[in-house]
Amino acid sequence: MNYEDAILIRLADQASRSVLFDNLALEQLVVATYNTDLLTVEGPYQPLFKEFRLGVVLSNLGVVEGVWNPVGGVDRVEARFHTSGLGSSSPTRVDALWRGDIVARTVPTTSRITQVEAKWTDAGTLDAEIVAALGSLPTNLQTLEQERRTRFLARIRSALNQSVSFTDELLDKWLFSVGATSVSDLITRSQGTIQSSAVQVSFSLPDPAPPSPKALPITAALLIRDAGFSVAQLLMESKMLREQLEKQGLERSPDPSLPLRHPLLIIWVVPATIFDDAGWPGGSPGMTPAALRDARRVIAGQWLAREGIGLVATPP
Repeated sequence: MNYEDAILIRLADQASRSVLFDNLALEQLVVATYNTDLLTVEGPYQPLFKEFRLGVVLSNLGVVEGVWNPVGGVDRVEARFHTSGLGSSSPTRVDALWRGDIVARTVPTTSRITQVEAKWTDAGTLDAEIVAALGSLPTNLQTLEQERRTRFLARIRSALNQSVSFTDELLDKWLFSVGATSVSDLITRSQGTIQSSAVQVSFSLPDPAPPSPKALPITAALLIRDAGFSVAQLLMESKMLREQLEKQGLERSPDPSLPLRHPLLIIWVVPATIFDDAGWPGGSPGMTPAALRDARRVIAGQWLAREGIGLVATPP
């Protein structure tokens, strides 16, 4: 029996179906579906299959638009029709369609703000600092701006715990927000009326509480592929398939409390041995073949998740 048929048969059985989705696969499916930067969840994960259909066939959808104006008439008639089955392309095969949930564990965010401290930075005193260091202000305007900018940026960073997080780009954005084109322009135009402030917010430790289960809804189309498939071709097919599924209205209604990344997920089910290929990035010299395979799978799952694609790698 070939790989695709063997996996399809395993998906048909409730017990063997769950085994295919290990914890790493489920975690990457969650990351592909939800913005986990805004959603505090962790494993272990568990799949719930409320609806699971095998061998779904999607006909090609088309749109026919027309406009006609009867001879001698003044009324303009427009029409738009959605059709299926037109065209020479064969229907798209979806090996399985899963509508259900992934149960994750949520960590309660019970920390409280304990202190807020603002540290103000006055650009108006920069010139005095430059004179004290150099003896006078530079006569070259570009040199003067560089001195002012360097010292102004250093003052802001000195008030931050993570000083490198305030970049030159952020300084430019802040200057633009207050209507200044440069630090020199800020000094000239503000005349001490505009000041910057770094705010440090301290939080208490969260209350000790065990993680609680949370069901994260998922709608996903599964594509099973044996070793030897083209990554570029399958990526293109996945994007086209998502467009077709969205037109069919198969995604679940979004929950406003859950920050969605992709309301409809495409899942690749592939043998883990494809990551024995050195063309996949990840790993380092000296790792065992199994560890190297796992490292490459992790990296592949990360960039596929950004494309709205989940990765399920079945063990050898």
